[in-house]
Amino acid sequence: MGPCRAVLDCGSQRAAVMPTFLTVFCLLLLAPAGENQGLVWHVEDAEGRVLSSRHADKPFNPASLVKLATSLWALERLEPEYRFSTRFTGVGEDLVVRGGGDPDFQPENAFLVASALNRAGIHRIDGRLLVDDLFWIGWEHGQGRNGQNPDRRAGQMATRLRRAFDPDLWNDSTRKAWKGLAQREGLDRSRPPRVVIAGGTGRAGSDSEMAMVDPAGLVPPTTMLVVHRSRPLAGTLKRFNAWSNNDINRLEATLGGPVDLQNFLAARWQLEPGDSLRVESSSGLGKNRLTPRLAVRLLRDLEETLRRRHLDLSDVLPVAGCDAGTLKSFPALGRGGRRGSMVAKTGSLTTTDGGITLLAGTVATATGTRLFCVAAPQSGPRLAASRAREQRWLLDLISAAGGARGAPCGKPIPQAGGAVQLEEPASPAAPGS
Repeated sequence: MGPCRAVLDCGSQRAAVMPTFLTVFCLLLLAPAGENQGLVWHVEDAEGRVLSSRHADKPFNPASLVKLATSLWALERLEPEYRFSTRFTGVGEDLVVRGGGDPDFQPENAFLVASALNRAGIHRIDGRLLVDDLFWIGWEHGQGRNGQNPDRRAGQMATRLRRAFDPDLWNDSTRKAWKGLAQREGLDRSRPPRVVIAGGTGRAGSDSEMAMVDPAGLVPPTTMLVVHRSRPLAGTLKRFNAWSNNDINRLEATLGGPVDLQNFLAARWQLEPGDSLRVESSSGLGKNRLTPRLAVRLLRDLEETLRRRHLDLSDVLPVAGCDAGTLKSFPALGRGGRRGSMVAKTGSLTTTDGGITLLAGTVATATGTRLFCVAAPQSGPRLAASRAREQRWLLDLISAAGGARGAPCGKPIPQAGGAVQLEEPASPAAPGS
């Protein structure tokens, strides 16, 4: 133990010349008794060499690390610059919203649409506000695609949109959202947009379904009013991953279900779905399965997919010490010289499969980049304690690699309502009055 302690105590310059095997040996040997008990991990360098591994091929529940797979799937299928389109159409006296599967349409986006409608001279809809099954606003905590009644869900979303359109219906949260957007966009806070819906709210059927309820069997006159296009996909993914938001499962409407995601990974890795690879949800809820080694492989795949598109992991994942979100649970990894060195995704479950906490990502060190996954299976609801153990494990890994190589913070997490595109007809005919 003496030689190891001497090497580690002499600073990063000496540690940088340590052979990799000796670095890892010292790291594990010098860990306090019981410090790593119950942890599993896998660590590779940038070239794919295994540096340290413990139970790396034992399947575990990856929790929100599944969001990395969903992100990879979305980037491969849609590309980073893809934008979701939401169309606002006048149909007779009604305002009909045709969603395009935008997973991150928020009240701030509704304010922008209301402003566009106001510019077109539309301040009131005499008819109803109807939304289809591919429109959502606000958050549902991953429950929106779990068998909810479609009519009830559409009614709830239409009601949320109606309230966002009309300042008289705002609550404190909506008023705060407007103030934030106005400040960011240089808008007059005292003059919010307003579109009053005089009729009811509900679910929009297809054009043919709507024609069936017309006595003459005809679709009422239709006018395209506004097309809202979301921010580019990469920014949307970073928002979901930074906050580990389970509504990322809304992407299933565009990409396919959990079985499709599982088949995507199995084909990519030439694996048979089974004990080592199982996907029950695209968000990480439920009983999914992965191994620490496959988690690192997933990171490497995501990194390579982004690199081919001239992006890097920080474009879709949070950076420690720079970005808000769940990485705040590992504060020491973003302080001082470590700030900006780690790009990572957290995961946690409190009861499913006995509970688990995880951290997977890359960290830049004096001796090169490390790709890692560390987890505390069967940790129950003791999230803070298991995260603290994982943080100490990673700090030891960084120390043994000569210390962190910090970096300046890059682009921040996109704000709600930002970087959208609105298309407005020159002189639309207003529905209602």
